[in-house]
Amino acid sequence: MRDSVSEVLYAFSVVRTTLIRFLRGSAIGNAEDLHAEYELALSICDFTEKAVYYVARGYEDACLADAKAATRRKAKGKTETKAKDKPKTLPQEPWDPAEEWNPDISRGGDVGEVSG
Repeated sequence: MRDSVSEVLYAFSVVRTTLIRFLRGSAIGNAEDLHAEYELALSICDFTEKAVYYVARGYEDACLADAKAATRRKAKGKTETKAKDKPKTLPQEPWDPAEEWNPDISRGGDVGEVSG
């Protein structure tokens, strides 16, 4: 599972590139449409960059939790534990996305917004 983190990050890159190419191919060409296309492209890039960050952060949290568990097992004198015997543990401080989202912050260019 851990080896697939690079594939997840690559998938976000492919999704971003595909969506932006689709946008460029579907633009009509007047100034209003070009502005909307630009804003949507920025939103897509912003979303994928945040997604990559949080995937990497979750991966690091999982690695840290595994390292702590291995240290605890080693300290108790256990050298080997079967996966079915070991309960899954969450990191000490789980991440809550609601804590980082603030509706009072201006998010100009978000999908569905209208400027003016």
